[in-house]
Amino acid sequence: MDYHPILDTIAIALLASVTIGFTSPSSSSRLVSLFILAYFTFHCLSVCHEHITKGIWASTLGGYTIFSFLHYLDVALLSGWSFEAHGPINDLINRNRRLGNSKSYSKSRGSRQLQILSRLKFGLSTFLLWRFVNTSYQSRTALRLDKTSLYSRCRFLFHTGLTIIICYLTLYAACSFRAGVFTKKFYSLDKVKLISTVGEISLKELVTRYLAAVQLGLGLLSFQHGVYAITAFINVATGLGSPLGWPPFNGPILTSFGVRHFWSMFWLRTDSHSLNALVNYLMHSIFGLQRSGRLVRYIRIFLKFAISGIIYAAIDFSLGMLLQISVRYSEGRD
Repeated sequence: MDYHPILDTIAIALLASVTIGFTSPSSSSRLVSLFILAYFTFHCLSVCHEHITKGIWASTLGGYTIFSFLHYLDVALLSGWSFEAHGPINDLINRNRRLGNSKSYSKSRGSRQLQILSRLKFGLSTFLLWRFVNTSYQSRTALRLDKTSLYSRCRFLFHTGLTIIICYLTLYAACSFRAGVFTKKFYSLDKVKLISTVGEISLKELVTRYLAAVQLGLGLLSFQHGVYAITAFINVATGLGSPLGWPPFNGPILTSFGVRHFWSMFWLRTDSHSLNALVNYLMHSIFGLQRSGRLVRYIRIFLKFAISGIIYAAIDFSLGMLLQISVRYSEGRD
């Protein structure tokens, strides 16, 4: 069945929200929903490049879909968020944290319609709670707004609007830089094998590759930050949310020196909780490793980067990039 991949993303959001809101953590429906969501995710990644010609939009949709699946795996199955506890029943990141809420939401007074709406609201809000902002599960390194922007809606909208303009101009300049003959000369598939063509690469091409990497990073940050700023601006301007729920998307640029600080302090943290929960589940619940020790620490880091690599390879798959490389490789062997 052929249909637009955005329908997969919408279906994942709806099914995940309903499942989280209306089922208990021990319910088999959550596991069944996981397989259904896996199908939607795979279909979205498979056909993104066929329905969306702009690569950056295809990768965005594919990335959002696979991160949605990973987030559902975290909150629905691994951490076990439930409406009754109004939080998780398992905390795979901090075992000493007090879980749940003493208040029983399932027995709260109100009409049946009100109960349904409350569950839907809980399920949707939990599904959208990627960074766990304003909860006790928010990352310890997550940034917070300064007090002036926090209590001034106008100031927040002004800075957010300025961010949108800067991101748009940066993205426009970055896209223009890669246009035309330049793209065909330095970004063709035969340039992918960097190691095997070391002796054939000139200093000019090395410098160009470096500048292209910088340009790609600026373009990616501008796109991600711009989309986040647009969403925040609309949410706050319409009164649906407050500035409190929209902390900075990235950490300070000065913290990006070194892989450790770049990964833990500067880079976006939309998937950090899901990655930590999945890695801790594999290490401690499946393999039974202790939670302390230098070896365990390095294994945890390795698994995080390995899983992240798989995720971004899947995003490349949504672009059709891996398919193109496979076809070119097959043609080369023939």
